[in-house]
Amino acid sequence: MLKGVHLTKSFGGLKAISSLDFEVDKGEIVGLIGPNGSGKTTLFNLISGFYRPEKGHLYFKGIEITRKSPYAIARLGIGRTFQIVRPLPNFTLLENVRTAVLYGRSGIHNTKEAASRAEEILGISGLLEKKDQYPLNLALEDRKRLEIARALAMDPDLLLLDEVFAGLNEKEIEKAVAFTFEIKYRFDLTIFMVEHVMKAIMGACNRIIVLHHGAKIAEGMPEEVAHHPKVISAYLGSQYAERL
Repeated sequence: MLKGVHLTKSFGGLKAISSLDFEVDKGEIVGLIGPNGSGKTTLFNLISGFYRPEKGHLYFKGIEITRKSPYAIARLGIGRTFQIVRPLPNFTLLENVRTAVLYGRSGIHNTKEAASRAEEILGISGLLEKKDQYPLNLALEDRKRLEIARALAMDPDLLLLDEVFAGLNEKEIEKAVAFTFEIKYRFDLTIFMVEHVMKAIMGACNRIIVLHHGAKIAEGMPEEVAHHPKVISAYLGSQYAERL
């Protein structure tokens, strides 16, 4: 579904992404991990069109998207969340999600129909009772769910999740992992996710890609990656691997 070939992105003299090859197949939940500054969010920004690579190519469902604008990429079926949630602060939850419906791929242009669809998505997200509240009044867990709800309202085929578990406690993380599986199957999604919460990513993902200094240093099943010497050295540490 998604493929990157020799992707390279630099900021000044720093190579944030260095000749990276990767693939995400339809129906997978693929994790992307690595130390801070390893290039994870930069890769998501390349995929969603916020950045353009100096070298390499990106393909989505066989269509090259390397030079396409963010709105064109979204219209093809790639939705995303942001590490720092970005709701429309002066809109209620319902208005936030309704706006995403109106500008998404569903073909709904009537505000009443869009509101109905938004309520359905808020219900799935566990936020329907708070539909008339404003985002700044929400707890962090609910703000994260609103971020996902807005992305779902765009009707994507591929969902990029950027640290949706960050800042949550253990119970909230368990609920968030269950929610990830629920939306994957309910919306027939492929999911590519950046995460630092290892318990969450190990429990949610079919496959994990590890970046370090913008390059891929490992890829495989969660347990394989957790015991990979380069991953232990660069990111996890031996104490974490021993606990698995």
